[in-house]
Amino acid sequence: MIKKTDYNLLHLNTFGIEEYCDEFYELTDVCEITEIPFSADTLILGGGSNLLLTGRLKQVVKINNKGVEIIDENTEIVRIKAYAGEILDDFVDFCVSNNFYGAENLSLIPGTIGAAPIQNIGAYGVEVKDIIESVEYFDITEKSIKKIHRNECAFDYRNSIFKGTLKRKAVVLSVNFILSKKPEFNLTYGGLQQHFSDKKPDLKSVRSTIIKVRNSKLPDYKQIGNCGSFYKNAIVNQEKLDNLLKKHNNIPFFKTTEGNKIPTAWLIETAGLKGYRHKNVGVYDKHSLILVNYGKAKSSEIIELSEIIENKVLDLFGIKLEKEVNII
Repeated sequence: MIKKTDYNLLHLNTFGIEEYCDEFYELTDVCEITEIPFSADTLILGGGSNLLLTGRLKQVVKINNKGVEIIDENTEIVRIKAYAGEILDDFVDFCVSNNFYGAENLSLIPGTIGAAPIQNIGAYGVEVKDIIESVEYFDITEKSIKKIHRNECAFDYRNSIFKGTLKRKAVVLSVNFILSKKPEFNLTYGGLQQHFSDKKPDLKSVRSTIIKVRNSKLPDYKQIGNCGSFYKNAIVNQEKLDNLLKKHNNIPFFKTTEGNKIPTAWLIETAGLKGYRHKNVGVYDKHSLILVNYGKAKSSEIIELSEIIENKVLDLFGIKLEKEVNII
């Protein structure tokens, strides 16, 4: 375990915000986790890809235990344990390389395995809950390691029990996945459906197509600071959708179990804010869900920009946007 004081977190958050913490711990061996004096103010850090730091922190713990293990398999399925510090995209690459089906749509999503179930990350018609069997975590209060089955994780759209009743009470240590060994693809996302309309998909071609699409739309945080999608997609009931369609008959939507989902990127772009710049931050000119740091931005500037966006969308559509980013 590594411990540092007065530590600069600039390179540990993909937004590229310079903030410090009083105490910083980097954990590579979970056996040492009981030595960390956790408090209600402790920030558990993975890849730093879905948070906005807004001030000095007291304590940060970076979970950096690595490893991917095949637990058991048969002719139909394989069970895999991936440790929290493992890079999510490296895990996806491992699955694709070994002809395990189910994770390929999550290609190139930034972040770590440990953060994936917390946020229930997803893309291109797949959420990580679809392939999770269970999650192992450290109970901070009881100082013990526990396992929780997927049915107990309260998974929802970009949500889970780890953002609810277990928030700041649990540290994800590993995730147990279950994947198929038989060809099964989810190509419902428009771009994928069109791309494979006249060709047969395989794992490598699906992964490479998703990577190509993501690279064409999303900025590399190593080149320009960003946290990925700043907002969740909007979900409205049928009455609200019907009223919106009267004014905006071209509004895109698709039905989900939660309600009618409207792409927030469309709302922001239609509001005329795609490419909009405010001081040192802006709305990315290739994807309106992405707010970017043009260099040395302060968190206050990002908050100001988000308020401009939210007020404009609320005025035009009567929709209150919900942030996907965690503001710390």
